[in-house]
Amino acid sequence: MVSHTNRTRWADRVKEARLQTLMTEFDRLKMKDTESIDDFAGRLSEISSKTAALGEEIEDTKLVKKFLKCLPRKKFVHIVASLEQVLDLKTTTFEDITGRLKAFEERVAEDQDEQEDQAS
Repeated sequence: MVSHTNRTRWADRVKEARLQTLMTEFDRLKMKDTESIDDFAGRLSEISSKTAALGEEIEDTKLVKKFLKCLPRKKFVHIVASLEQVLDLKTTTFEDITGRLKAFEERVAEDQDEQEDQAS
């Protein structure tokens, strides 16, 4: 029969391994060119929630920096540079940065729609 202590140690090792896998996934995460801000924010949030459930909190500061670093450069270089200049990234929340990036993405989409309408 397995003792309670051994089961606890085994559960801790499993939890630690799962956390390690999630943190590796977080570190490797990149936004695809075809992905929306919403979808990528969802993937970041999902990893953050899973790690929190295992007792490891990913701070907003780390999420914000990861988000900005992982955006496709050619599409987002101007907004990232602006946000880094204007905001204090140490105090900016993940929700705030997500909202600002979604607004930018929507504005770019509107501009593209207008250009396509004018070309027709």
